[in-house]
Amino acid sequence: MSYAMLNVGRTAILKTGPRPNWKVDGKPASDEVLRHGGFETEWIDGVEVLVLDESGNRILATNKPGWYPIAYEVPIHDPHLQRAILRPHSEWLIEPERVVATYDVVDIPLNEAIEKARQAAFKRINAEYESHALTLVEGYPTSEQQSWPVQIREAEILLGADDEPTPWIDAAASARGISRVELANLIKAQDTAYRQYHGTLTGIRQALRDQIAAISDDDPAPVAALYEIAWPESEPQTETT
Repeated sequence: MSYAMLNVGRTAILKTGPRPNWKVDGKPASDEVLRHGGFETEWIDGVEVLVLDESGNRILATNKPGWYPIAYEVPIHDPHLQRAILRPHSEWLIEPERVVATYDVVDIPLNEAIEKARQAAFKRINAEYESHALTLVEGYPTSEQQSWPVQIREAEILLGADDEPTPWIDAAASARGISRVELANLIKAQDTAYRQYHGTLTGIRQALRDQIAAISDDDPAPVAALYEIAWPESEPQTETT
């Protein structure tokens, strides 16, 4: 939490900073002690010593700068169309137990607000696209993913008229306990499902991109519309082999 140091008269802010790390009897000083600037002291033979009352208690200072907690109460505004700008310290409110930072709310230039909303929409749908695309490779080690082009090529060889060798499928089918043709069919089915799913994802992203680009930029309404553009909740599922 930030604090403001006030002058002796408590009429002006001298500086701001983190809460002072003052200790009283080994514990953090209370806000009351900070507001008073500590305790009354006096100098005796070049040494600063505490001033105590008749009961031997320390006396809160009355003539020292004090530290007050700062309350940053940002006014209600539309962050898509407006900015809350912090005012200078000289315009903040000084209350008995705190300092309240004050703000000016200003309109964001319309073209800037729309461009910001448009870029945020692009970033949002691209992130969703990447997130959903990652589900295609979940559970597969990187080294296996790297073999997919080989698997697809050998499946096409085995299921086609080509008589090239298929060492990957031969070894994988044997280790898995199924026939070479059966494994080739599984690979082709998986590849088809992958392409269909990835194609659907890409089509959704491109449609949303077109929707974002098509929104006009001549009034505030498009700003809200851009922030409402979102990835659809449902999509096709894939099956793994």
